[in-house]
Amino acid sequence: MSIVQISYPAYELVKVNLIGLSENVSVISNEYIVPQNYRRNIYVIGIDGMVSKKAMKTIFSKTSSEAYEFLEENGFMLYDINSPGDQTLTTYGNLLSSRENTNPRVVRGLMNGVIPSPFYERMKLAGYNRQFFNDSDYFGVDAGKLESFLPSSYTFSVCNYLDNRWGYYACRLPKLFDEKNSDLITLEDKINFYINNVKIKPNEKWVTINHIWFPGHTIGDYNGANYDDFNQFRNYYLDSQQQLKVVFSKIISHILLHDNNPVIIFMGDHGSYALRSNSKFVFDGYEPSEMPDLLSVDARSALLAVYPKDFCIGNVNLNDTTGMFLQFFSCLNGY
Repeated sequence: MSIVQISYPAYELVKVNLIGLSENVSVISNEYIVPQNYRRNIYVIGIDGMVSKKAMKTIFSKTSSEAYEFLEENGFMLYDINSPGDQTLTTYGNLLSSRENTNPRVVRGLMNGVIPSPFYERMKLAGYNRQFFNDSDYFGVDAGKLESFLPSSYTFSVCNYLDNRWGYYACRLPKLFDEKNSDLITLEDKINFYINNVKIKPNEKWVTINHIWFPGHTIGDYNGANYDDFNQFRNYYLDSQQQLKVVFSKIISHILLHDNNPVIIFMGDHGSYALRSNSKFVFDGYEPSEMPDLLSVDARSALLAVYPKDFCIGNVNLNDTTGMFLQFFSCLNGY
């Protein structure tokens, strides 16, 4: 089956309450150290705009998704969650800082190790190596300060040491990192990029995080109150489920081929924003008073898929997911 080129790249769609991240991480005690024989590699794959089952039914009028059914058939537990943030950078910033409203400008520092991350600090004390990688410069990460980060084709690393605000403008906007344009490469390229770069080593333990811009969400002058706009995006999003199944299949197969005891997490970073507009609500039959709830589902109701299905079951707060990464670590440690 052919893989088509992505049509809907991801961009920030909403304003967020920006705060800095200046506090130091507290001293981490030995209780967080995972015994050698219990350690497992953790593979986190963020899927841009991957909506929850609830949103799939409410917004796209589909009771199921072949991609989601594939995950369930292959040993994943699926959860509808309230996404950690309302845009991509905020979601990753909140997860790595374990707090809400993390300034998107500090995400680069959290990922590169310049700004302490409670999750990364605990994983490192437990003997893990860490990896964040992506096929574009959107996250503003280069070769990294401590461990191996991708994209690594550009080795200039002074951006890791610049002040957060000036580093953001000086390094991210002029594209001093990887010049590859993520939105112009095919989904098959993205799958191959993952397979060729994910760290799977039998004698080392890794926590790897990768973000894939697919299926994506609405952008530009899209108007959810316009039936043509909405139907075009709806058809695109539903058609993308077959290709999303291919993403799941190839990544899962690659990981399980080289790792017989992994923890695999697919995570939607936010909703699809299919209803966004400044005018009337797109769906007939709903009262205006119902709009806020549906718009919230559209913006923040995302899917979380965890393998194996019994990992951390019953221990993840599905409504407040800011501390989700730390909770996964506690489950890894047997709590």
